[in-house]
Amino acid sequence: MLESSWRQGSRQLRPFRAAAQIGRGCSRRLQRAMTDFGADEAFAPAAAKVQEHHGLKVTAERLRLVCLLHARRLAQAVPKPCTVLRAKGPDWIVTEADGTMVPIVDTSSAPAGADRRRHRTVRWQEARVVVAQALGVAHAHCDATLGDVAEAGARWSRLVGAAGWSVNTRIHVVGDGAPWLAQPAAERCKPQGHYLLDL
Repeated sequence: MLESSWRQGSRQLRPFRAAAQIGRGCSRRLQRAMTDFGADEAFAPAAAKVQEHHGLKVTAERLRLVCLLHARRLAQAVPKPCTVLRAKGPDWIVTEADGTMVPIVDTSSAPAGADRRRHRTVRWQEARVVVAQALGVAHAHCDATLGDVAEAGARWSRLVGAAGWSVNTRIHVVGDGAPWLAQPAAERCKPQGHYLLDL
């Protein structure tokens, strides 16, 4: 497409891009589609799905850059635990947390200027996944972290707050008995919650 652009000193002005909220060639809606497909599978098939579903041809490299941009933003977001309870909310909130081991590819040992693919190692790290849902509500609130127990507890508390945690809400916590799971559950939900050991 043709687009008018102007110069103001050394600065380029692109009014259409600003009005259409297009940044780096991708609108927010397109970025959302790219990250949805890119999170599900490899970048080349994800780029093919973007073209199939939205009729837009994007390269696998562009899709990778957009996915990494949003992944960095998510990683930098600091979770804040729920500290203020609402006056009214659901009677019950069901919440659960669990851990799973994920492979992490590390290329930090590569010398400067070397092909980092030739210096990669794989290590396993636990990802902690948390979910909270008010009883009778279809929408569940989910989050995950590769961080420590304190960060997982803060994310868990925030999700329970997002599900509607109030002064009268009872919290039903489900878990497999892992120490990292029972500790934040007891600390965050002590007066209103109880823990169900799911064998």
